[in-house]
Amino acid sequence: MTNYLIRFAYPDGDALWIGTAEEPNQCVNTTNGTLTSRSYVGSHVTAAYRTGVWRPVRSEDPLPGDDRPPGAGRADGARRTRLGHRVRAARLARRAPSRSEHGAPAATALAAALNSPPVRRSENMCQGIPDAKPREFQLVFGYADGPPALVRVSTGCTPGVDNGLLQAELHDTVRAHLERLAPPG
Repeated sequence: MTNYLIRFAYPDGDALWIGTAEEPNQCVNTTNGTLTSRSYVGSHVTAAYRTGVWRPVRSEDPLPGDDRPPGAGRADGARRTRLGHRVRAARLARRAPSRSEHGAPAATALAAALNSPPVRRSENMCQGIPDAKPREFQLVFGYADGPPALVRVSTGCTPGVDNGLLQAELHDTVRAHLERLAPPG
């Protein structure tokens, strides 16, 4: 494993430090010490270190017209704690290739349901619920500006909603939306 501590220097003298690593199993988080992301970027950091050039990370499965990676944060402010109001589309996936895509009205309603319960800082884990029928969903919300936002939903554990920065309990309103919008299978 190769550990990295990266310093981003800004013209006003401020700096931002990011910690990550390249690890064979790609099981390393990326953090600034306050917020942690499950996005694995270790191999990209190693390539940038070796070549001296950062190449943008491309998503393997972007929303139409969007070539930015899911979960990469919002361009209009990484400090936003909830999904924005300008949702363009949402994609729900259980497992590839089982997925469905929905336009702004469905995505906006689902985002509102996800935004309604209290949230807390993500611990990037959950506890299994005994006798639950676990179903896993990846929700990708696309926006007119900025990269898409990734939200993971698990019906078999608590807390069941996690975007890598925040987590919340899964409530019946979100369950109803998922039942209506989820792909068959």
